[in-house]
Amino acid sequence: MIEPILLNDENVIRGLNNNLVETLCEILIFQSNNIQNIFENREGVEGAEIAMPTYLKILIRCLTSMMRTETTVEKLVNVNNCRALIALVKIMKYSKEEELVANSLKIIRYSLREEPHQQRAIVEYPELINEVIQHVFKNFVHSTFINGEMKNILGLFTRKKEYVYLIKPDSIVVLVNHPSDLVSSFPTLEQISKSYIIKNVLSTTTF
Repeated sequence: MIEPILLNDENVIRGLNNNLVETLCEILIFQSNNIQNIFENREGVEGAEIAMPTYLKILIRCLTSMMRTETTVEKLVNVNNCRALIALVKIMKYSKEEELVANSLKIIRYSLREEPHQQRAIVEYPELINEVIQHVFKNFVHSTFINGEMKNILGLFTRKKEYVYLIKPDSIVVLVNHPSDLVSSFPTLEQISKSYIIKNVLSTTTF
């Protein structure tokens, strides 16, 4: 019932006034730990992969709808100390569902869009970009929606050199080897990737 109601901006404001964002975030954080425990307990068991609960997909869609307001972003990044973003990445690690992952990436993109929020997120969650690349983006090879969101997020991390250098070599390798070829869209990132590849080749060459 909540999801279609949030398509209206006035209802989003009502939700904000009634602590809906805080409630959604609390559920998200709690359930992310449950999902992690479920998957870790089933690791190595035949048929261990399970579908994400429907309510969780709806929750993420609701939160995505509320990201239209700056107040929602403020609560997600500043008030909540990025715990909701950490929970989102944790859930995405175990999900093979394109819609859930694409919406989660959209929430991250909205959260980082304004530079002060991105700076706060970097302090609270410095491994955000690397975990997204290595544990989420790597799992989706041909998704137009996920490729688009990932490209937008990379755009936010390439607007300053100090942000670019947060992307670790292992993440660069994933980006370079990904069929989407997103690296070629960002000259700074492409330069770093070439430099890394050259260094890697030289380090493995014997004379």
